[in-house]
Amino acid sequence: MTNEVDETQYTDVMELWVADHAEGVRIGATDKGELRALGDVRTLLSATDRSGRDLVTWLMETDQKIWEPPVSKAEPRQEIVMEFPKPAEAKSANLVINAGTGLWGSFHDARHDWKLARARHGKVVHPWWITIRRGGEGPGMECARGVVWVEDRCGRAGRVAGAGVAIGGGPFLVEDRVIPLDVSRVRGDKLRVRVQPPAGFWALNSFAVDYSGAQPMEVTKVAPRGAMTPGGVSVLA
Repeated sequence: MTNEVDETQYTDVMELWVADHAEGVRIGATDKGELRALGDVRTLLSATDRSGRDLVTWLMETDQKIWEPPVSKAEPRQEIVMEFPKPAEAKSANLVINAGTGLWGSFHDARHDWKLARARHGKVVHPWWITIRRGGEGPGMECARGVVWVEDRCGRAGRVAGAGVAIGGGPFLVEDRVIPLDVSRVRGDKLRVRVQPPAGFWALNSFAVDYSGAQPMEVTKVAPRGAMTPGGVSVLA
């Protein structure tokens, strides 16, 4: 494990999680660290941005084609409208996002850059930082979050029970993120999802939806046998 950016990194615990599951099932994790077995993944039917541009080519598959919301002072958030197939009986779903924080976003997310925060907030940086440490929403904190909305049975894109939030991560790793959704109020055979990523912050690779529900899975947590610094000092304890 390496820290490759100009920051201090604090590591409290390291474990290997081994998930035994049925063949053909993939494993994803929520932002709360909950593992989900994904056995009924459906791909995009359509995807467009706010101006109506087709994004399916960019967001259909987990590949090297990554779309980043363009930076705009006039529109701090972009909007992506997507449709997925939906079984008629489905009451819950997992939105599977393969994404990461764009490099531009990593330099502008003041939560992770004390020097930038000091430059941005000046003499008030210390009370600002205390607010952040207590879980508050300081200036700019909402920027790194991608908001997810699900259209309800009346076709309204409101913040219904199935809404969620994607939390920002590191800039050097694009990874799967799972957001549980309540789709019990969605009619018909299509699920319509709106994602509102902040301009410039996200690198988006693919979107999919899973309807497999609770799948049998046995998770074994394995502790490390050794942990050495580059200088040969054991930090296992």
